[in-house]
Amino acid sequence: MRNIILASVCAAALLVPAAASAQLTGTLGGGYTRVTNGGGADAYGVVGSLATEIGSGWSLEGNGSFYNFNPGALDIWSLGGNLSTSTGFGRIAGGTTHTGTGFAHATTYGGGADWFFSDVLTLSLRGGGHYASGGSDGGYVGLQGAYYLMPNLALSASADYVGNSTGDINFQKLKAEWQFSDSLPLSVYGGYQRSDGAGTQTHSIFVGVKFYLDGAPNLVGHHRTGSLGYIGQSFIQSGVY
Repeated sequence: MRNIILASVCAAALLVPAAASAQLTGTLGGGYTRVTNGGGADAYGVVGSLATEIGSGWSLEGNGSFYNFNPGALDIWSLGGNLSTSTGFGRIAGGTTHTGTGFAHATTYGGGADWFFSDVLTLSLRGGGHYASGGSDGGYVGLQGAYYLMPNLALSASADYVGNSTGDINFQKLKAEWQFSDSLPLSVYGGYQRSDGAGTQTHSIFVGVKFYLDGAPNLVGHHRTGSLGYIGQSFIQSGVY
């Protein structure tokens, strides 16, 4: 865990000058997830995103992640892209993500919107469809609320429902994120997630760090003008970290 976090921070620091000169924004982070029931499982991984403006108020963002469960047992990777633009109420986005495990693959597609309800509250909605190797397909919908106790301290709660031809899955997540310095765009986060499907419940806790490459002074700015976050992720990505 420590090595992943240090590598993420160092790589992000090296990328800052290049990102600034190319007018790019993004994030880079590392995290750890512990499944607490069913015999337990550990996952370590890195997550990142990079975005650029393409004209007429639109931006193109790419994102990716790689996680390893019970080191050596299972790898999960993802690559995705989204188009987004700011609106009078917040911003909207749409795109697709491909996820693989080495023996199975899945593609999700859809859109989402952030509503900046007030200076301290953001409401987010996303939904779309998915299909996977083996013939499984269906749709998903999710909702998240983020509340800022301070400009650098955010609490969020989300719920996602996934329906497909092999069964339904529900995800619920609670998360806290803190940026401890205005001069260093580095945050730490942690939380709890519950999922249930096919008569099985899974409980997990997660922690991690994230480096922001967008130049905003605090978490409110990072979340509202930088990486898309929740509305730019598939439910598969969100279910890991």
